[in-house]
Amino acid sequence: RIIYHNKPPKVEMSECKYINLYIKQTASIPKRAQVLQEWHRQELKNILQPLIAKWESLISVKASCWEVKRMKTLWGSAIYAKENCFSIWN
Repeated sequence: RIIYHNKPPKVEMSECKYINLYIKQTASIPKRAQVLQEWHRQELKNILQPLIAKWESLISVKASCWEVKRMKTLWGSAIYAKENCFSIWN
């Protein structure tokens, strides 16, 4: 749901599992998409942090880094690898 207000934009989950986007009525569609994408990336990072720690211990591998990236190409068309660095595509 889009809720118009005159404060900085934010995104929240409601009790009914709605995603509420609080944004100025004059905000452009690309700006709305950017706010939602940034929120989605942060939510994904919050969920992944404990999962990565769990699986590192289960498979006895330590990731030197991990990152969440936006997919710009088709799956498998631009795969590159860094040693023990994992990318999560969204």
